[in-house]
Amino acid sequence: MAPAPTTARQLWLAENRLFTLWQRRQPTLLRDGALGGEHSTYLTQPVRILFALKEPNDSGGRWSGNGADLRLHTAAFADLRSTFPVTLLLALLARQIAIDPALALSFQSAREQLRSRDARIHLLQSLALVNLKKTPGGPVCNDRSLGTSVGETGDLLLRQLALYRPHITIAGGSSVHSLLAQLTGCGVQPAATPRTRPFFSDARLGLCLSFFHPQATKGYEYLYTLLRETLLQHRDALTIGAPAP
Repeated sequence: MAPAPTTARQLWLAENRLFTLWQRRQPTLLRDGALGGEHSTYLTQPVRILFALKEPNDSGGRWSGNGADLRLHTAAFADLRSTFPVTLLLALLARQIAIDPALALSFQSAREQLRSRDARIHLLQSLALVNLKKTPGGPVCNDRSLGTSVGETGDLLLRQLALYRPHITIAGGSSVHSLLAQLTGCGVQPAATPRTRPFFSDARLGLCLSFFHPQATKGYEYLYTLLRETLLQHRDALTIGAPAP
């Protein structure tokens, strides 16, 4: 097995080698992973956060017709009014609580901190985003097609996930969380209270939380509060050390 990447360029090249193999099975895939590509700061973060989602929402062909690489569109993502605003709020909160719960901002303060476009781009470039199904889809993913795709490429998906060594994985949807548990052979622990979420811990995915998809019809403040309670409940399960070597 090749050594784990330690720089943004090594990670970028490792992802690309994997996607070359992937395209032999799924020629229309959209590449994803460490946002920012060679400019990603993901590996240098004291708390590495990975978002696992179902599939790229690209029914209109905006992304697949523009380079087919989601890693290179952080500036465009920073301007989107759906998905990424709440993703950034959740990432900011998760990193703060993992380092020190006393640092966690209120919902309103977090929104204010991310009002700057530069701040949003900076935070995006510190995250990894992985779609379990790489071929473009629409706003609603069929769980059967998702399971079929993961069945066809599960070996490659596990190899991709192994590149990131996240401390926290936020699964966007219960079906994503269930598939990750199946892939890793982990048992899911139920939510401890109505104000927390199911989870499992794994050496490859860190603390993996079952959460709502960023486009869920839930208020941003509700999602922010729910993640806060969940992370505080399971903070002892986090293994936070130095940045990836």
